[in-house]
Amino acid sequence: MNEWTHLAWTLTQTSDTTGMMRFYQNGQLKFSKAMTDDHSYMRYSRTWRFGSGGDGPPNGTLDSYRIYAQPLNASQIAADMALN
Repeated sequence: MNEWTHLAWTLTQTSDTTGMMRFYQNGQLKFSKAMTDDHSYMRYSRTWRFGSGGDGPPNGTLDSYRIYAQPLNASQIAADMALN
């Protein structure tokens, strides 16, 4: 509790219907997943929602967030984390 955590997601589109999603926690890659046309992220432009779905809202607050036009690489994410 009362612990700050940096989270980052990237989606690198490799074609019109495929891409790679990566999730980082505190600057470290936690997992990656190949995305295909079967995933709605690749087919539709939708509103991103924080805290919707699942078992309910998260227990915490969102301090700040950034959206970039291009996916950041691991070193850029670590540098961004250091700004906070």
